[in-house]
Amino acid sequence: MQKKLLIFFLLLFSGLPSPCLGSEQLDPLLQGKQFLETGESDRAYEYFWILVQNTPQDASFNFYLGKAALAKGDYEAAVMAFERVLIIDPFVVAVKAELAKSFYAMGATETAIHYFEESLQGELNTELRLEITELLEKLKKTEQ
Repeated sequence: MQKKLLIFFLLLFSGLPSPCLGSEQLDPLLQGKQFLETGESDRAYEYFWILVQNTPQDASFNFYLGKAALAKGDYEAAVMAFERVLIIDPFVVAVKAELAKSFYAMGATETAIHYFEESLQGELNTELRLEITELLEKLKKTEQ
């Protein structure tokens, strides 16, 4: 109970929307995703960081924490968040693609190639599959 109260006050005084307002329950995942969609990656990161601290086993919160970290250029934090998701659920293919993007941004080419290839073996939407294929081809050309 004390932990939930602390989270509530942190959200209340941090300038971030609170996931609990009166009797109306807002979806915290949607709140954080709005920050990402509007390009507010720092705010999204802060928001998801608080949510992950409260529920570290939540794969969705960790996934979007990783996306926010990647968007703001904190690649090591992104890798850690995505790896937590894989610990929680090792079969989430989209996480492997995001993990590969993080390693790619860090310059860890071999690791990025490994995760890009692994993600292509699973089910992905067409847009993500195309993006991964293009990045993978680019990486393999620079390796030669």
